[in-house]
Amino acid sequence: MNQHSLFPCTFGIISDIHIKEEDADSSANFRSALLQLAAQAAQAGASLDGVLAIGDLANDMRPEQIRIFKSIYEEIFDPEKVPLIHCYGDDHDLVWSDPHAADIIREYTEIFGESYYRYDIDSSAIFAGNRHAVIKGYHILALEPAGRRPIVYSDKTKKWLAEKLAAVTRSEPEKFVIVMTHPMIANTVYGSELGGGAWATEELTDILSKYPQAVDEIYAAVKWVAENDAELDLDRRRMALVGNS
Repeated sequence: MNQHSLFPCTFGIISDIHIKEEDADSSANFRSALLQLAAQAAQAGASLDGVLAIGDLANDMRPEQIRIFKSIYEEIFDPEKVPLIHCYGDDHDLVWSDPHAADIIREYTEIFGESYYRYDIDSSAIFAGNRHAVIKGYHILALEPAGRRPIVYSDKTKKWLAEKLAAVTRSEPEKFVIVMTHPMIANTVYGSELGGGAWATEELTDILSKYPQAVDEIYAAVKWVAENDAELDLDRRRMALVGNS
């Protein structure tokens, strides 16, 4: 059975890569992870439609680490055929509250180059750290926080998210929308109840709670995997839904 026929698109999801120039292990681990993502998709009779990198691409906020990240990605995938949609993590890619964060994002954007943004449909959002990309007709929104302890988002970013979700779901109500950001949304997955304002946030809850289909779809997906574990060569007794950085 071609499992890919069950799904409209296939994405690899990765986070906390932490590339270091002097650390060969970090590069090897990233390379291995990308190969594993490709292999898992192939095992399901598919090829990846994109990779979502949800923060901490670099380890020490150095442009050279972003260049290494890019080079390794291009060893495995052509970014024009398997697009990379990414956002940035705090203290490793940049500092969310840094007044010069936009300048750092601009520098990273220039390092990646135009081919990494050819699926974006809102170029004005990119230098604010936000992304609106469309892959195979499905919308992906990436968000950058504006501060940590507590984790906050700018009013402009929250307004942008609310308007994007309203517009997309109004015009294409039958399609899901992927929203990605490095922090966890409070009280959604294991680990998201951690206090201190360093790991999870309620800043987006009011906006996202207007779209409960996200929770419904997660529940439905987990339920389907559990019911089809033998066919997927999995063990339902060892399943867990987690999220942390």
